[in-house]
Amino acid sequence: MFSLSRNKLILLSAVASVLGVGIIYLVGVFSQPTETNLEDISSDLVGKTVSTTGYIMYKSITPTGHIFLTISQNKAKIEVPLFSNFVQKMKDEGKSTNFKVGQKIFVEGVVDEYKGQLQIVPRKTSDVRILK
Repeated sequence: MFSLSRNKLILLSAVASVLGVGIIYLVGVFSQPTETNLEDISSDLVGKTVSTTGYIMYKSITPTGHIFLTISQNKAKIEVPLFSNFVQKMKDEGKSTNFKVGQKIFVEGVVDEYKGQLQIVPRKTSDVRILK
């Protein structure tokens, strides 16, 4: 019968744990969401990361610096909240926050629902780009 000493078993467990965490990290870093048509984003995707493009049809800036965008493509529309700390980070990185109605933008983020409205919440400043 095959048996391992206690120390070897502990070492084997530690190596397996480190390998597992490393694999999970690499999958997270290198996996990219596939681009999703705006029309295909539904409440089934809440909690999932998506990327999409759309045209800004509405923009609102609050006194506290939040920017709320609504983007659309064909008949579909979705909210894109850019909270003040996110907007400030974009500015600090030299990225444009001069969003205008009619501009086409790329958005990547987590699908969420707020007060019955679907939204895409970007996580990194590179997740929101104005397209030419």
